[in-house]
Amino acid sequence: MIEQVRNNFTQIPNQIIDDTGISDRAKAVYIKMRRCSPDWSFSVRGLAAVLKKNPGTVSRALKELEDKGYIERFQTRDECSRFAKMEYRVLNGPHSISSDTDKPHPNDRDDNEYSCKDNTNPKNTIRKANCLTADLSAFTEYYHRALMPSEIDIWKKWQSNKVDSRLIKIAIKDNEYRRERLTLEHVDETLKDWAKKGIKTPVDANNYILESKHQNTQYKIRADSHGDLDEESISSKVNCCKTGDLILWRDNLISEARTKNSRFSYDAFCCPTDVFEYLPEDVLDMLIDLYKQNDDTERLKEAMNIKTELWKE
Repeated sequence: MIEQVRNNFTQIPNQIIDDTGISDRAKAVYIKMRRCSPDWSFSVRGLAAVLKKNPGTVSRALKELEDKGYIERFQTRDECSRFAKMEYRVLNGPHSISSDTDKPHPNDRDDNEYSCKDNTNPKNTIRKANCLTADLSAFTEYYHRALMPSEIDIWKKWQSNKVDSRLIKIAIKDNEYRRERLTLEHVDETLKDWAKKGIKTPVDANNYILESKHQNTQYKIRADSHGDLDEESISSKVNCCKTGDLILWRDNLISEARTKNSRFSYDAFCCPTDVFEYLPEDVLDMLIDLYKQNDDTERLKEAMNIKTELWKE
């Protein structure tokens, strides 16, 4: 006897449950996407976080679902005509689509299907066309509260000083651990600290955050070991964590690219795409050229998005 679920449930089409051509990994991602509300904004990193999976694993699962026709992806652009977030449409089952022109537009929604928010809406981006101001509604909408007068003054000061809105966005993300207590005063403190340290570009900020997290991980592992581990063992443990892995990939790719090491061409297709946001522009350009030459559309799209977001003003 099976107990009936009368509330707090998610509807999953039997077709994907019975589809033996779909991996369990892809089914898990599909179920999680169906679990979200119709206006949910999906991303590879967001799904990876909630599923506690590697972003690469989630990316492969999404590609599998797309190939089988269980989801559709649409590349959106922002007000500057740059690549914006990918929009996902979760379908009830494989749709027979002969060409891109036959694909239903994301706004042509079926009530029984789920699609994320329209990422072309200015409210869902923290950038404006002049790339010097940030959209207040993105912050207020995300944290479900109005800005305080002191925060509005801070925002006006950023605009007056032409603070790079990409740095503002990264600083907000860096203060995410504060959650409900996050204010623009916290973000302003971070921006001032970065200015003192000579951090001027989004990539500089990303690398500073990465190095700081890596150092904190090292402190935590050392404290948790209670003196039972030597420095070599601690270093080995730190390098095995995510931040350590990203730093190793970053440093190797930079070194190989600038010394014209033949291994660069191999590592370019093995590295996690997460590392793209920590690379200098010249190295990222070399990766983009390789992906173009080898028709690696997935990696090319990721690298181009990072190029647009972090390097093109």
